[in-house]
Amino acid sequence: MKNWFQNKKTMLRLFIFALLSNLILYLSLGQFELTKLFMSMPLFLLSTFFIFLINITLLSLIKREHITLLISFFITIIFALSNNLKIIFRKEPIVPDDFGFLKSLPSLLRLIEPLHITFFLFFIISFIVSLIYFIRKKDQTSLSVYIPFRIRTQALILSVSIMVFFSFGQFEREGSLVQTTFENLNFSQKDETLDIYRENGFIPGFISKVTNKNMLEPKYYSKKNIENIIKKYQVIADKHNQNLLFDDYQDISVVYILSESLSDPSRINGVTLEDEVLPYIQNRNDKYMSGKMIVPTYGGNTANTEFEVLTGFSLQYMNSNTALPFNNFVADVSGFPSFVDKFKKNNINSKAIAIHSYTSRLFNREAVYKNFGFDEVFFIDDMTYQNKLDDSNYVSDESTFKEVLKHLKQNESQFIHVSTMQNHSPFSNKYDEQYEGIDVEKGLLLEKNLKNYIYGIQKSDEAIEILIDEIEKIDKKIIVVYYGDHLPGIYSSLLEFNEGPFDLYSTDYFIYKNFDDPLQINDTIS
Repeated sequence: MKNWFQNKKTMLRLFIFALLSNLILYLSLGQFELTKLFMSMPLFLLSTFFIFLINITLLSLIKREHITLLISFFITIIFALSNNLKIIFRKEPIVPDDFGFLKSLPSLLRLIEPLHITFFLFFIISFIVSLIYFIRKKDQTSLSVYIPFRIRTQALILSVSIMVFFSFGQFEREGSLVQTTFENLNFSQKDETLDIYRENGFIPGFISKVTNKNMLEPKYYSKKNIENIIKKYQVIADKHNQNLLFDDYQDISVVYILSESLSDPSRINGVTLEDEVLPYIQNRNDKYMSGKMIVPTYGGNTANTEFEVLTGFSLQYMNSNTALPFNNFVADVSGFPSFVDKFKKNNINSKAIAIHSYTSRLFNREAVYKNFGFDEVFFIDDMTYQNKLDDSNYVSDESTFKEVLKHLKQNESQFIHVSTMQNHSPFSNKYDEQYEGIDVEKGLLLEKNLKNYIYGIQKSDEAIEILIDEIEKIDKKIIVVYYGDHLPGIYSSLLEFNEGPFDLYSTDYFIYKNFDDPLQINDTIS
C-alpha cells in the first residue's frame, strides 16, 4: 500500500469533493450569480481548502475514503438544507450561534413543518443505511480500501487543523492572520448578515460570525470616561424631569404580552385582504395608546424582541455577531438590569411573574427569567390552562390569557410578562377553518399557510378583547402592553416587493389601562 500522501487519486477526489461541497453551500444562499462567484473566487478557493482540510482530518481518523466522503456529504447537505430553509423563513443564514439550539433539538423540531421533518428523517435514515453498508463492505476498490496512518501523521494533521480552526475565532481581532488574509482576498463587509454571506460565500460569511465578544470595545473606553458620561447626562435628565410626574407603581400592576408572530398581512406589498383581520387591536378608544412597533427580527428569534422590550437595550449597539443575547450572556449574568428590576425596586411588596406557554429549553428562558429577577416562572407544564385550537401543537391565546387572569385577580401589585405561542410556525394543518378573503400577487408559495396564519391572528384578536373586558372588571389599577414580536416567515416569494427599511419589521402594539386619564395616540415606535 502506497503512503497516503503519495496517493494522488485520493487527494484529488477529496479536493474535488470539497469543491462540490463549497458550491452546494454557495447555492444554498438562494441567489446564485456567476459574476459574483468569479469576483469572490480567491475566497471561494480558500473556502474549498478549509473543507478539504476537514476531509483530510476525517480521513486520518476514519481511514476509509468511502465513509469519509459519505460523512462529509451528509454534513454538507444538512448545512445546505438548514441554511436554505432559514433564509426562506427568517431571511438570514446559519450562524455559529445556531449550534446553541442543538441541545433543544426535540423542542426545535416541533416548530418545523412536518414535510421538512419527513425529508430530513428520510435523508438521515438513508445516510445511516449507506454508512452501515460501507462499513461492512470488504472489497478492495480504491474508495473502500483501508488507508493506514502513522501516529505522527495523524498528530500533524490534527495539529494543523486545530490551529487553522482556532484562528477563525480571531477574525474580529484587528490585524489577526485570518482577518488580514480575508481582507487581502477582497472580503466584502456588509450591514446585513445575509449580504455578507452572498457577497463572500458561505464559509467566509460563517467564519466572520465566529466571536467570543458580545460587544466590541469602543475607542477610549474606560471606567472613568463612562462615569463622566453618566454625570453629564444625569444633570440633563434631572433638569428635564423636575416638573414631570412619575408613578412608582405602588398600586399598579403591569402586564407585558408578547403576541407570537402578530402583524397585519395587508401591510405586505402583494397581499390584499377583503376585510380588517385585527378589528379590536387596530381600533382603540381613549384608554389606549397604539400604533406600529419596529422590531429587530423577521420570521423568528422571538427572544431578541423580548430582550429589547424587557431591558430597553437596543441590539444595534452590540456585536453584530451576537445573534441571541438570551443565549450568549443574559443566562450567565446574575441580576441583569431590566424593567423587572425597576418595577420591584419601586415597589418592594410586588411580585414579578413570567408566563411562557411552551417549553423552558429554547433560548435558555428559565435561566434568563431567573437572572432578570422574576419571582415565579410558569412554562407549559406549570400552567393550569393548556387548551389548544383545533389540531394546533400550541397552547391557545385564550388559555394563556386565562392563566394571566388567574394571577391578576390576586390583590398584590404585579408585573406579569407573557410570551404566547398560538401563532408560531408551522402553519399547515393547524385549524379546521382558514381565512379565505385573500388575494396574493404572483401567487404566494405558501398561500395556504397564510390563510391558516390569518385565521390564527383573528383568534388572537378575539382573545385579547376577552382579556381586556375581564381586566375592566378587576378592582385594581392595571396597565397592559401588548405587541407583536416579528412577522411570520411566510412571505418568501414576496420579499422582493418589500424594499422599505421597515416593511418586514413593523408589528402592531397597544398600551391599555383600566383607570382614568386618556392615553390616545397613534404612532410608530421602536
